[in-house]
Amino acid sequence: MLTSAPVSASRKSRPSSGKVTARKSTAARPAKTGSRPAAAGRPAGGSSTGGKGGRPAAGPGATAPTGLVVGPVPVVAKVAGAVAVAGALCRQAAAAFPVAYVRGRGFGGAANLFDWLVVLPYVAVVGAAGVLTVLGRLPRLGLAAIRAAGVVAAALLAHTVYFLDAGQRSTTDLPLGIGTSLRYSAGAGLVLLAAGYGLVVAAWAVAEIAWPRTVMEDEGRLDRLRPRLAGWGLGAGIFAAIVLGMSPFHSSVAHLAPPAVPERGGWDLVGGVLLSLGVGAYAVVAATVQPRLAVVGGYAALAGALATQGLATALLVARSPALRPSAGGVGTLVSALLFALLALAAWRLPRAPAVARR
Repeated sequence: MLTSAPVSASRKSRPSSGKVTARKSTAARPAKTGSRPAAAGRPAGGSSTGGKGGRPAAGPGATAPTGLVVGPVPVVAKVAGAVAVAGALCRQAAAAFPVAYVRGRGFGGAANLFDWLVVLPYVAVVGAAGVLTVLGRLPRLGLAAIRAAGVVAAALLAHTVYFLDAGQRSTTDLPLGIGTSLRYSAGAGLVLLAAGYGLVVAAWAVAEIAWPRTVMEDEGRLDRLRPRLAGWGLGAGIFAAIVLGMSPFHSSVAHLAPPAVPERGGWDLVGGVLLSLGVGAYAVVAATVQPRLAVVGGYAALAGALATQGLATALLVARSPALRPSAGGVGTLVSALLFALLALAAWRLPRAPAVARR
């Protein structure tokens, strides 16, 4: 920390009249017993930071690292976290059941360990965000992640509703790489997918209510970097919107690969538009939320959700000889990496020691 040298009380000024007079200086007065200089990183708003070593004093809510003050966590925020955890568990459990049945045979259930692993990025981010919020630890980080995951979940819920309409769909519409057009009935895996995404969307709605009521402040070291971070987020968001609007894979079999978003219809079109525009818009919004750790949570949630989408597509292409990679599928993984780097930038860049203002 930069400190200014104390002004000596013995310093005197010689006036032009030749008389020597001692100037009174407030800087030369001894400090009162027990008084301490104000901490340069103390957050605005009058929050007390009377702990040892300059750490925030423990309040009714949880306290995080130095410079971060967490107030009491409202019940509505904990409700949002609990609903998000339930949604993450449903999404994970969906892998254990068939997505569809054709003539009594199940399709789309977990075939090996890879089917469980590809779901982990989404489940881990949403579940961890919910647990942090329920426990009252870093609640705005958790709420920000729930809000970002809710944007993606709303789009994926629309896609799932499209597949649940089994009377109007065939097996070539399902993202399972089945080349034969057959009628199917919805399986428990598809129902759990809808339930999981619906719960995360509900958690998003509750998180929006809880957000202004949740107190979590820091020293504001990221503020000077927010315009730059928003610019990076805009670039990553535009890229993500473009690749998410493409077909996730190509196919040598007619009508097996889903078309680009403008060529879709019904709930499939709604889901594609929500996913492309929602992720693109939130990539910029995430850079504006307070405090810094909320920015980390928002970008981490986008990274986790898109990583699961991209990895699931890559696994499907690897298993089916009729499918080929596309710019949309590869670009989804690249988008996930870009958002992960933005989350890392929000975590690391502002951590240099702040210079005290004079």
